[in-house]
Order: sequence, then structure tokens, then C-alpha cells
Amino acid sequence: PIKMIRLSYQRICADNEIDIATVRSVYDATPRYFYIVHGHAFDKNSVRDDLVAIPEGCDLDSKYFYAIYLGTEAIGCIDIIRGYPDQQAVFIGILLFIESQQGLGFGHQALDFINELTSVWGSKRLRIAVVESNERALSFWLREGFIELYRKNSIEYNKSVIVMERINSLLDETTSLNTDK
Repeated sequence: PIKMIRLSYQRICADNEIDIATVRSVYDATPRYFYIVHGHAFDKNSVRDDLVAIPEGCDLDSKYFYAIYLGTEAIGCIDIIRGYPDQQAVFIGILLFIESQQGLGFGHQALDFINELTSVWGSKRLRIAVVESNERALSFWLREGFIELYRKNSIEYNKSVIVMERINSLLDETTSLNTDK
């Protein structure tokens, strides 16, 4: 039997220098992602911007940014927006692992964490926008049951963006448990 390695998650505070350094270390260890998506290396100051970036119509209380840990090592990060693009949805802004930890099954485990969190919120749908040039990520989201809704051009990225969505797989179970009481 394969022993499952459990990840842990720590919410990141945008004004905590240690948290900012943690996210920066993840970004530093994922240069391929930034070249594929943005066409250049990440700007060292972009971490601070990412930690407070929210879509129009949202407030910072709806933003949840987490560092993903394997033991004591930060190996990834998650950025989600609760209630975007509507109150029944959660938008996944980023699910990113350092290059040495990609392809090891941690993405599925992190998505389980997102599902559990959003189930507590009662969110019915998960949505993500994948940059067209990020073929590996696109393949992951398709394997996880996300379907393409539409494509749109983006000035922020070097290719168009594919907006994808899936029903929160845990919500039906949670709902049925609550109605049996």
C-alpha cells in the first residue's frame, strides 16, 4: 500500500513579512510557470500585489491565500476568492506547486482541501481561469472534472484564458448529511 503524504495549509497574511517571504520562495521555485503564463520571470514585488489582488466587486474579506506545506517546507500556494463571480461560486486564482513537487499527486490533495473549505461555505461551484499556454495545468483541471465555459483574451497574460468550472463534489454529500438530521 502507498502511504499518503499529508499536506498542511497556512493562511497567508498580506502584511506579514515572513508570509510574504514564504510565497516569494514558492514563486522563486516556479520559474517555468511565470514564463509559460506571463512570458517573463516574476517580479519580486508582485507577491505583495498578488496577496491583495481581488476582482472588481469583491473585498479583501473574500480573499483566502494559503501556503501549502510538506512538513516544514513551503511547496506551493493557493489563492481563492469566496463569492466570485457570484455568491454560489469560489474562484481559484492560483494553485501552484514548486517545480520539484509537481506531478506527485499533491494537486488533487490540495483541491480536496479547497473542496472541504468551500463546502463549509456552502459554495456550489468551483471556477478557474487557465492560461491557454499552460497545457500541464489545463490537463490537470480537465482530469479533475472541470469543464470549459468560455475563452477570453487577457492583457495580463501572454495567451487567452480558458474559464472552467465544476460542481463542488463535496457539497451534495454535505447537503444530504444535513437533511438527514
